[in-house]
Amino acid sequence: MRGRSFIEIALRCYPKWWTERYGEEMRATVGDLVSEGRSQTAISLSLFRGAVRSRVQGRGMPQNYGLLAARTRISITAATIPWLIVAPFVIITTGQVSLYSNTSGDHSGVSYYFSFLGTGVLGTSAHGYRHPPLSTPTQVLGGSSQLLLWLTIITILVLATGWGVCRDGVKHSRTPHQRRLGWLTRVPAIIFLLVIGMKIAQSNFSSHNFRGTRSGQSIAIGGHPAVAALLGDATWVLAVGGWILVIALAVVIAQKVNLPPAALQFGRTVSVVTAGLTVLSFFAFVTWCTALVAQSHESPVAGTITASYPHDVVWLPVALAFGVGVAVSVLGAASAKRSWRSISSQKMWSTEAS
Repeated sequence: MRGRSFIEIALRCYPKWWTERYGEEMRATVGDLVSEGRSQTAISLSLFRGAVRSRVQGRGMPQNYGLLAARTRISITAATIPWLIVAPFVIITTGQVSLYSNTSGDHSGVSYYFSFLGTGVLGTSAHGYRHPPLSTPTQVLGGSSQLLLWLTIITILVLATGWGVCRDGVKHSRTPHQRRLGWLTRVPAIIFLLVIGMKIAQSNFSSHNFRGTRSGQSIAIGGHPAVAALLGDATWVLAVGGWILVIALAVVIAQKVNLPPAALQFGRTVSVVTAGLTVLSFFAFVTWCTALVAQSHESPVAGTITASYPHDVVWLPVALAFGVGVAVSVLGAASAKRSWRSISSQKMWSTEAS
């Protein structure tokens, strides 16, 4: 009975168009194989593999605009969502760094940070800037983290541009509840502005004036730390909720909205560019992970700077999830290219319009 249930689950994993076209024939074939004594577990595994191939490759799918447009939308979403899911964890893992010296003396009381360009560090103190030596793994950590930062910024800009075109496509689509969906596509921009405003307000409430004491020390006066802490928590909740909402909206648009051909074509380009940036980001993150492990195994050298990341213990699961996301993103971009090629080669939108 369990084998039968797995077979039914596997059959339901096929796309709707496949089930309508080949479902009865496949069920008859499966019944014959079971009656011949074939392993139901082996049959269900074979069906699962076939379901994945049919969804990824789309072989045998009827060549009509509605199905190909839906496949293009879903493929675009599959190419972009993995980065949206994994990026926050990558940023949290690599974005917070503490740099400290392996010796005291001249380096005591100096605050170090990676320079904005390059892999060096600058130490600031009352004596000006310092350029302490870095070990090779620490240099690689700095370079890969800076590369990840730039790739993240570029990817966000690409996705924001694609979202703007998608929003315009929703506005001109022939979809039920089109006006409501059009307003929902404005939510990410509204959330972004709210987050920026709340961060500015938090900075203002947390600012202090400093007053010197007779002993020569400085004490902070003024500010509203409780309000600043509350704004910080609210900003975090709003940012996380907005990020999840963007992912949910992308899924809804992929399944429900009949985007015009121009929006589909631009979305295809965005999916390919995003997949490429996701691959580059993955290699940069793997380089960062390798350098982190190498730094942890090297012997400390007096005077050199070591990088420490408070959330580096999760680098392995994040890397594994990132690898899966890269595979899904690349497959989604390839599927979007194939689907749009079928639409454009036959100019199916003109048939749809007529």
